[in-house]
Amino acid sequence: MINLIPRLRFQTKLFISNILLTVLACSVLGITVSKVSSEIYLQMFLEDKKNLILNISELIDGDLHSKLIYKNSAETPEYDKLLNFFLELSKREKFVTWIYSLNYNKKDNQFIYAIDPSTTEYDTIWIESKYFGFEVYRNKKEMLVIKWNDMEYKNSFTVNFLDFKSNVTIEQGEIGKIYINGTLILNVPTIKPVFGEIHGIKLDEENSDYIDKNIGDEIPYIRYTYSKSGSASSIPGTPWEETEEFKLHARESLENCKIFFPEKPNPVIYGNYYNLIAPIKQSNGSCSGIIIFAFSDRVLNEFKSSLQDIIFIISTLTLLLSISISYLLSRTFSKNINEMLGVVSRISLGDLNNRIKMNTKDEFEELANNFNTMVDSLQDSMLTSQKLNIELKDAISKEEELSASLERKVIERTKAQEDAYKELKASQNQLIQSEKMAALGQLIAGIAHEINTPIGAIKASAGNIKLSLKDLLIQSSTIFLNLDTNYINKLSNFITNLGTSSETLSTKEERKVKKEISSKLESYGIIGAEEFAQSLVEIKVRDIKTEDIDLFRHPNSLDIVKYIYNFGGLKIKANTIETAVDKTSKIVYALKSYSHRDHSGNKQKANLINGIETVLVIYQNYLKQGIEITKIYDEDLPDIYCYPDELNQVWTNLIHNSIQAMKNKGKIEITVKNNSPEKNVSIFFKDSGPGIPPEICDRIFEPFYTTKNAGEGSGLGLHICKQIIDKHKGEIQLVSTGDGACFEVKIPILSE
Repeated sequence: MINLIPRLRFQTKLFISNILLTVLACSVLGITVSKVSSEIYLQMFLEDKKNLILNISELIDGDLHSKLIYKNSAETPEYDKLLNFFLELSKREKFVTWIYSLNYNKKDNQFIYAIDPSTTEYDTIWIESKYFGFEVYRNKKEMLVIKWNDMEYKNSFTVNFLDFKSNVTIEQGEIGKIYINGTLILNVPTIKPVFGEIHGIKLDEENSDYIDKNIGDEIPYIRYTYSKSGSASSIPGTPWEETEEFKLHARESLENCKIFFPEKPNPVIYGNYYNLIAPIKQSNGSCSGIIIFAFSDRVLNEFKSSLQDIIFIISTLTLLLSISISYLLSRTFSKNINEMLGVVSRISLGDLNNRIKMNTKDEFEELANNFNTMVDSLQDSMLTSQKLNIELKDAISKEEELSASLERKVIERTKAQEDAYKELKASQNQLIQSEKMAALGQLIAGIAHEINTPIGAIKASAGNIKLSLKDLLIQSSTIFLNLDTNYINKLSNFITNLGTSSETLSTKEERKVKKEISSKLESYGIIGAEEFAQSLVEIKVRDIKTEDIDLFRHPNSLDIVKYIYNFGGLKIKANTIETAVDKTSKIVYALKSYSHRDHSGNKQKANLINGIETVLVIYQNYLKQGIEITKIYDEDLPDIYCYPDELNQVWTNLIHNSIQAMKNKGKIEITVKNNSPEKNVSIFFKDSGPGIPPEICDRIFEPFYTTKNAGEGSGLGLHICKQIIDKHKGEIQLVSTGDGACFEVKIPILSE
């Protein structure tokens, strides 16, 4: 063990070895004691509860308890007295899952509930058969929940009980459904208060008990009972459903007036529990009822866990005590070694006059003598080396002077290179911005035209609105004098719905709609139907509802239709202004985004598609003159860290080159693809132009190289594009020169 850790001090090695042995011993002892003691304490715990239930059964007034056999018994003072006693008992016994008592109904040959202190937190439906027992409710989140074996289930689960397998399926929803082996046994709507529904029968506070015998041959019947939130889980007189084995134990305890104490958990319809049963005696010595303590597996495991925690604490304290003893022993044993280490440490610092003084008459003294002899030899060698050091210092001094001179020259040259790089970087940024603004200058005229068009529409619509408002004011002053309230309301609703159709019809379609409206008005005997239809179609009315026919039967229907026409025209002009403002805002936003320049020098998280769309908006005036744009964008494209304004310059140059190559006529296809395995994004710009000759493909990214006519290009566009993409650690390449040119740009997806 010591040889495995040679870099540690001897005392530490010895100490660690003792600790490892102690930990191993304590672990084995602790595990053994934990298992044995937990079982012993568990038996002691159950024995204690056995004595407790016997004492409780003797304290209960059997004569008073035997009277609790009807549902109205819950309203008697005797019931309240016993219930309070059981409530106090439940609060005190935290490890007992259920405490309740039963009476035996000799007439029906069955046990019935007497006292059950447990209350339901939610409106609850109890489902009981010979193979299972479930507590069903909707929790605070309106989820349908089944509680079985002290566990909550919101999804499907399986109950294996008495060689019978119950596959329970829970369907969540506004009407929750519960199935047993594919058979629907309960519907639970989300309506408050919660209720159940079986075969059209409602199970609630008024109808709280129902037995279903129509579920198949395997399960003879299911009993349903309902408990309102805050009420007792079971009230006096309610039949007690359990397994035949559990009923047999209960009947034996009652008939023999003896306690039933199980050796292990026995399965009951609500799960696996330890069930202690004690009889309740009457004053005549006979037993008329029983009291039951139930402990779930989970509660008993918690009890075992608490015992194991105590044992762990004791084991830890034992370990700490052992470590302390090991430390004292190792410290005593290594005292001589520490004295030797002290001398060795001082000698290592250059004090060769130190010697180890040890009179132990053992190996340590022999080691000390040999070490002292070695130090004497070392001291003689040091005198010789001091002479050599003086000569070496002179040589080093000369070398340092030469090195300092060389370092000064390196610093000066490095500074000159840094200044040159900064100047080059500034020139490059200025060049990129100049190229960007030059391209923007070429677009100003087109952008101005794009903005003037919607502004003209706004101006024309505003002028027409003024005239329409004047006519409406004049018409309103005369029309509404002769109209009743009902007619005004119909007219108001008809006008409110005007202009809701954004569909633009062709001349042929308008004639068809006009004919349909005119025919419908004529079928109701409306005079002037064709003239009315013409006016209505012009304000985008596409159909006349039957309830609106009365609007056109009024004696002043001609004036009313003119009023409707003016109001509809007013709404259409307002929509025109809104559309024009949206278009203008989009152009201004794109122009602002395009001309923006980030001075921070830091990458920003941005969406590549938004940048491409901004450039397309800026070039809209050129594109609409004869260029068809096809866009293929990946839906799962992530935002990436980049320099957005510089990438916009790349998109601008590539789109501008395509437009010039196609002489403003052709197709441009833009594809944005997320290459997840390669962790990059590919952007393709493909045009239908003449392409690029193969012999010049190797030169297109050279600075000042251009195939354009004089004055059309500086030869810097693609060179700047390559510099920007290189700055992003990406790639730009010409991937096709056949039918048009196709450039591919790859941008890596990197973290900030």
